Amino acid sequence: MKIPIFQGGKARGDIIQADAALKQRQAELDNLRGQIEYDLRTAFLDVQTATDEINVATSSLDLAHQQLQQSQDRFAAGVADNLELVQAQQAVAVADENYISSLYAHNFAKLSLVRAVGVAETAVMNFLGGK
Repeated sequence: MKIPIFQGGKARGDIIQADAALKQRQAELDNLRGQIEYDLRTAFLDVQTATDEINVATSSLDLAHQQLQQSQDRFAAGVADNLELVQAQQAVAVADENYISSLYAHNFAKLSLVRAVGVAETAVMNFLGGK
């Protein structure tokens, strides 16, 4: 006849080990939730910032076009030389580049937000017209 004398201690040890594993998994879950929340907030703030950049770039582009028009008018009237006209054209080119960069940043930020939300595959398929 066998009497398991040490089985009570083994069972208690197994319970303690299972509780420790449960706490570890709970900590991992909390960490993952925090990371997801951080990713969502960051992506949302990036979209807001990129939208503001587009607004600034649009205003700068409008201003550059107004300056170019004024420079062309002054040049046509003979009041200004072609240096001012070339500088105004360069300002328009720089404003165009900034606008394109802000559009790229905005689209990238929207893509990051969609990815953070977890619907990237569906959104990309809808955007590209896939099934």
